[in-house]
Amino acid sequence: MDSHNEAMFSVINIIEIQDAYYIIVLERGMIMANKDKDIKILVDFIDIYCKKNHEESKKYLLDGHNILLCKECMELALYAIKKRKFCKKDPKPACKKCDTPCYSAIYRDKIRKIMKFSGIYYVKRGRLDYLYHYLF
Repeated sequence: MDSHNEAMFSVINIIEIQDAYYIIVLERGMIMANKDKDIKILVDFIDIYCKKNHEESKKYLLDGHNILLCKECMELALYAIKKRKFCKKDPKPACKKCDTPCYSAIYRDKIRKIMKFSGIYYVKRGRLDYLYHYLF
């Protein structure tokens, strides 16, 4: 790859799931694959929720991401990433609209709480794309 092509790409995230590494690469002007985009949004939502609600908890670095999460949020993030990576639905519906939910009841309640909190947080700060995603 020459230097011109190298500048066209930037690594967004490197994540590890069961000893396999996934590199999410975004070409300028291109849209990420749905799975990768969903994972990035999941991690962003969990990150903001943890920062605002678990300030005093001990934090751990999520592999491949530059975010620190408490133990509870770390477990949820790893679980959510794994579930999204291996979702068999194509195209994938929103989890709340899925006819075969894959999350266990405990994690489903946690992710709903986080999505509601973080969605409101981001919309209040001008992220209308999240509002559009929620409504449609």
